[in-house]
Amino acid sequence: MTPSRAAASAATLAVLAAGLLACGGDDGDPSSATSPDLEPSSEATGSTEPTTSAPKGPKPIPTSYPDVGLEYDGLPDLKGSYRDALEVFVAFDRGRLQLAREAKMNPLVSENAAEQVVATFQSTATYLQDHDAYYRGTSVATFDDVETNGGLLGLDLCLDGTELRFVEGGSASAPDGPARVPFRVIVTRIDGSWTVTEAATQEGTC
Repeated sequence: MTPSRAAASAATLAVLAAGLLACGGDDGDPSSATSPDLEPSSEATGSTEPTTSAPKGPKPIPTSYPDVGLEYDGLPDLKGSYRDALEVFVAFDRGRLQLAREAKMNPLVSENAAEQVVATFQSTATYLQDHDAYYRGTSVATFDDVETNGGLLGLDLCLDGTELRFVEGGSASAPDGPARVPFRVIVTRIDGSWTVTEAATQEGTC
């Protein structure tokens, strides 16, 4: 493998990631606790008009982002503030795939990740720009494990890049290395806000 191709492979692993299969838990956030919504019956009120109620809870997080070539094979059913952490991760993940396609930094990465993570992906964007390179195709993410612990959300994913292509100087080829790689992400609550503080591939395949 040439140095250029090895660096391209590293860029692939650094840029691509995705979603969760769940077994999350509540972190004890008081806002996540809800009491039963008890409506008086029509018999008790003397009313015979049917009652309607608005859907409760937040809207589901989408699992498909074709504009950046990102698909999640399911997302975890996280509650309370851990669901907020999951939304931050998904936004960040979309930004990583967008960076891979456009070869430049974007707010989805810079506004949802810690400084050291942003620096890593800025290096990836710089490499792509210097080599007239970018990625195209679709990455499919499967969530193998989810861990919650106080102000931490840990995600273990398997990234399938079988359909990805690395384009350099107008020539497209499959990225070097295994098509499926494990990926570890940590989302941390800092001063009340969730931030991606770690995003790194692991050894082996999945």
